[in-house]
Amino acid sequence: MKRKRCGVCPGCLAPECGTCRYCLDMKKRGGSGTLRRPCEMRGCVATSSGEAREPGPRRAKKPSSARSSGGAALHAAGTSAAQRALLAGLG
Repeated sequence: MKRKRCGVCPGCLAPECGTCRYCLDMKKRGGSGTLRRPCEMRGCVATSSGEAREPGPRRAKKPSSARSSGGAALHAAGTSAAQRALLAGLG
């Protein structure tokens, strides 16, 4: 789960330094944007101490398609009609 910044601590409110590797990688400063991290000087105090915002409601994980549909395994790619019939007779 991605941590959210509090937005009110001194780290969140500090300006970007423009010289650290994360600032230099930002697209607005001519970098490639591959690191996708905030400035090293803008570390959120709340997320490092575990006092971040309360998490929202958790979403239930979706079951994988093979487990959720009973007959999906019988129709897998590469299974011939004869093999499916044999497997259906065993189940």
